[in-house]
Amino acid sequence: MLLDKLIKMDKPTKTEEPQSSKPSYLRAPGHLLVVLLIFVFLIGVGVYIGGHKHNKTLTQSDSVSTSPSYSMTTSASQPAVGSTVTVSVWEDSGSQATNAVEANISYPTDLLDFLAIDTNGTAFEIQAQSTGKDGQIVIARAHKGNLTGRQLVAKISFKVRDTSGAAKLTFAKGSALVSAVTNKNILSKNPDLNLTIKANQ
Repeated sequence: MLLDKLIKMDKPTKTEEPQSSKPSYLRAPGHLLVVLLIFVFLIGVGVYIGGHKHNKTLTQSDSVSTSPSYSMTTSASQPAVGSTVTVSVWEDSGSQATNAVEANISYPTDLLDFLAIDTNGTAFEIQAQSTGKDGQIVIARAHKGNLTGRQLVAKISFKVRDTSGAAKLTFAKGSALVSAVTNKNILSKNPDLNLTIKANQ
């Protein structure tokens, strides 16, 4: 052992004064310092490993606790009268695998005219339904395989009518985010999108 080697290296010669009753490693400051440094280093390694494992556990827990949801983002939260605005529809299943979506969205017909649904860049390549009229939009799509995390579903374009006001887009009844494991709807959150339509100056 390291401690035994340090003791043997510290044995007195015949010309030295009589040996003290204390162990030799206690009379050798240099050797003792080496032992202490090794001890401190081992403690530091233990603390780092323990902290690393703890952080890893928290990260995994955070990932599991992500609630499957829909959301909408827009190219302009305050579009002007007569302009065109694009709304992107996203799904986020967190760590749960999904392979099918249905986003039913309501929009105010007195403020917005539906133009088109764009699926370029979507992660769901199979189209089941894609319609928009009379204040209701239905987007139903699927994917061959499993998807996790945040994925683009589609983009919707509107023409802003000649009326200013607050336009609220909401996810309507029937919206679903389908689990690839259980084939059940795992959707838990679907916040609205608010647009403030501004009159031309």
